[in-house]
Amino acid sequence: MNQRWLLAQPEVHTLSLGCERPEEFDPHLEMANRVHGLLTEEEQAVFARLGLAVAEIGETYCNFCHECLPCPEDVHIPEILRLRNLVHAFDMQEFGKYRYKMFAHKDAATGERIGGADHWFPGADGSFCTDCGDCLPRCPLNLPIPALLRETHASGPAIVLVTHDPAVASAADRTVHMRDGRMVDLAVQSRAG
Repeated sequence: MNQRWLLAQPEVHTLSLGCERPEEFDPHLEMANRVHGLLTEEEQAVFARLGLAVAEIGETYCNFCHECLPCPEDVHIPEILRLRNLVHAFDMQEFGKYRYKMFAHKDAATGERIGGADHWFPGADGSFCTDCGDCLPRCPLNLPIPALLRETHASGPAIVLVTHDPAVASAADRTVHMRDGRMVDLAVQSRAG
């Protein structure tokens, strides 16, 4: 789909592919042998749905340009805002929380930097933002980056609690019932606001 969209743009005439083995070219050749130019109705519908989802984010959409870096506190601003995009536009909360937990974070007791996935997922989470503002003049979209980092961090990681007490489980937003190491039921609690 990405290649079809790119080739449908009048200013694009060449794609460079990074294939390691000859057989990895086959899916790309299949795509290239399709009619060049206009997207099919199905492809147009997919991109329209993507456009609507991204529009849900509105003026806080980050295009992942990396102009905000480097951050003096090593906060990986574009990746945090990309995860925020995925959560808000595509309802990918579980993925967003999972990936967010891979950033270095502050130890709850000492405040020291701990954890992180090092070289393959570098940087610190949004709690390290000091509101220094270094990123603000570099952002071509004029995003309120420190505020977005605080909001994203405040949405917080999921807490997993294992209990055999139904009263304790009833306080959770979501419960997973296990038997012999397998999930047998998933329940989502509705909370009256």
